[in-house]
Amino acid sequence: MDASFNPNQLSDQEYIKGVRASSEEVFAKLVDTYIDALTRFAFGIIGEEDAAHDVIQETFGRIWQIRLEWNPQSTVKAYHAPLLAKSFLIRHIQLI
Repeated sequence: MDASFNPNQLSDQEYIKGVRASSEEVFAKLVDTYIDALTRFAFGIIGEEDAAHDVIQETFGRIWQIRLEWNPQSTVKAYHAPLLAKSFLIRHIQLI
C-alpha cells in the first residue's frame, strides 16, 4: 500500500480492495470496525450471545477464505446479512 494509506479511515470499497489484496492489516481493521454491530445484529436473530459471536466469526472466516473473489455489490454490512442467515440456518439444522 502507498504512503497515503490510512487503515483507520477506510471506505467499504477500500476494505474490499484491501481484503482482496490479502492485506491482513485491512482485514483486521474490517473485523474491528464491524464485529460489534454485526454481533448485535446476529444476537437479535439468534437470541444467544455466544452463538451470535460464533456465527459472525465464521462469517469473517468465510470472507477471508474467499477474499480473492470477494466483491460485495453493496455495503459491507449489507453483504453480511445473507451469510449470517445461511450460517444460522446451517447451525440450527445441525442441532436438530
